[in-house]
Amino acid sequence: MGGREHGDGDWIGGVDQALADAALPRELARVGTSEEYDDALRASHAEGVSLVGEHVGTPIVAATGADGERVAFFGPVISEVPTGEPAGRLWDAALVVAATPGFHELKGPPPTEPSP
Repeated sequence: MGGREHGDGDWIGGVDQALADAALPRELARVGTSEEYDDALRASHAEGVSLVGEHVGTPIVAATGADGERVAFFGPVISEVPTGEPAGRLWDAALVVAATPGFHELKGPPPTEPSP
């Protein structure tokens, strides 16, 4: 979606193609331009922000950590999307870091161009 919107400037056509690529029904595009779910979306957003504060961006991930504690964080921000076992290790590590008392932020080197 980001590549279609920011690269091609085609928000509506980008939605159509993204839905087709994911084998999802075209009807879902209507939801994105409807106000039908605005209240639920605002409530969900407010809940996420309440978990981490207004100093971060969205989306916010909320999950239950290995110790049963609820953790929430923004990120991880990545330019290459791992799959399989590396994706699982990244997820597990994100939960551990987010559940660490006092943890606030972790940054790496400047990002590379996103890979397809």
